[in-house]
Amino acid sequence: GLGTRGAPRVLLSYPKDTNDLLLSGEMVGPENLAGHPVLIDQQIGKGHVVLFGCRPFWRYETSGNYFLVFNAMLNWDHLDAGK
Repeated sequence: GLGTRGAPRVLLSYPKDTNDLLLSGEMVGPENLAGHPVLIDQQIGKGHVVLFGCRPFWRYETSGNYFLVFNAMLNWDHLDAGK
């Protein structure tokens, strides 16, 4: 079958301190994000699933996240790097 191999690997997490989550503007419920994963890699069978805990293409507000998606697409065959 196509079972998972190993535990999911957290690649990126939100800061643990709620004061470090937002530099400007307003955020409701920052404690719900603090310390939680933003990006996870799970190996399934011979492939990988990359899970996003954010909306990387949400309007233009998160343009800094575009690189996360492009990096996964461009390096799809090397997602084991850094293990």
